Amino acid sequence: MRPFTLPLKSLRVHKKKRISDIFRLACLSITAALLCCSCAELYTQPVVIWTNSSEFAAYAELFNAQQHKARAVVMYKENPAESLRSGRHESAPDIVAGSWLNNDQVRSVFMPIDYLFTDRLIDAESFYPCLREAGKSGDHYYLLPVSFNLPAVIFAKTNSSLIAHNYMLSLNQIRAAGAQYNRQNDSSAYTRMGFAPRWKSEFLVLAAQIMGADFHGSRQDIVWSQQRLDDAAAYLRSWTADCNTSTAMEEDFKFKYLYTPDNKQVTSGRCLFSYISSRDLFTMPQQERSGIDFRWICEDSRIPIEDDMVFMGIHRDSRNLAAAEIFITWFMQEESQRQMMERIQSMHLETEHFGIAGGFSALRTVTERVFPTYYTTLLANLPPTQSFIPPQQLPFQWESFKTRVLTPYLMQAADTAAAAPSLETLVSQWATEY
Repeated sequence: MRPFTLPLKSLRVHKKKRISDIFRLACLSITAALLCCSCAELYTQPVVIWTNSSEFAAYAELFNAQQHKARAVVMYKENPAESLRSGRHESAPDIVAGSWLNNDQVRSVFMPIDYLFTDRLIDAESFYPCLREAGKSGDHYYLLPVSFNLPAVIFAKTNSSLIAHNYMLSLNQIRAAGAQYNRQNDSSAYTRMGFAPRWKSEFLVLAAQIMGADFHGSRQDIVWSQQRLDDAAAYLRSWTADCNTSTAMEEDFKFKYLYTPDNKQVTSGRCLFSYISSRDLFTMPQQERSGIDFRWICEDSRIPIEDDMVFMGIHRDSRNLAAAEIFITWFMQEESQRQMMERIQSMHLETEHFGIAGGFSALRTVTERVFPTYYTTLLANLPPTQSFIPPQQLPFQWESFKTRVLTPYLMQAADTAAAAPSLETLVSQWATEY
């Protein structure tokens, strides 16, 4: 079937999270200090880093304190990929770190970095292989993977005996276990409901991606398989009808019982599962994680990486290339990242910032050896090395499209009482408003 395509426009992107004031001040303080730095430094101009990951302010401070060859300054950009396209009259940065960089729209602004591997400045084998390869286009590497997050479901440890599978659960396994957990009273009202897809809109999008909707950027288009998207919507609707009676019953249950945080929803015994991202799971205070366990969501024993994976690259117009190389080679070392995590902990920001740049490190040894010392629940369920599905190449408008078009479409398409939605209408409204 011919894929559905949508021409892209220059759009504003929905802001997911405001950068914390402490990191804004840190960025400003670093900038001020660098403007006054001595010309005796080997590289007198600072490495300019554009990023929307607020943790980089702390990383730059650590880098500046540990060596004296180069200095780094962080400039916050809400959407670095969009800034690269729209900021033509702004001085080019040296390094860019953020989401939505791995696509045809912005990849051309980065220089090939194969030499970092061939000259052994960075060990190519230190990365998860599929993540390293995701930064490659044609015969050249343009981007280095920095961090990523994974989808999961949490459940109460008291219900562990009901979860027959260790480490991972597929959509069908979540569906079956949730249905078995259901209980209704004499009036047919649910007193327990294992899981409902529409409780979290993010889960609907994940399910569509797992089932092959195949959203990705192609030159100037967003492309997807309409047939696979329709199949996913039908699957989600049947999940509700077959397991939970109707959307109305799911919503009634949610209104009565699911007004507490995710961990309390499952430990209360009212529901079996709650969908959660790894970044939210591991920024949950330790005392709140003590009563829960989790499983990664998979398909065919492979775990899909969430869309907003963070990459890092060197701008082709960098005016400080040698110093940029120093920062990147420092950043991509296990010991450096261990110290970055220590610094976040020392600032008591562990409940605001997870891991490296808000996710698992793309350096395998950091995730496998360093992370469990900070997140002890990982000792029982580390992400399997060979099981990742990297995200598709998505444009910088993806978050806006997902929020304004895809999520409303799936919420209505999965509703057992709603009429079939018009995706074309949602697309037209979205494009017109921007």
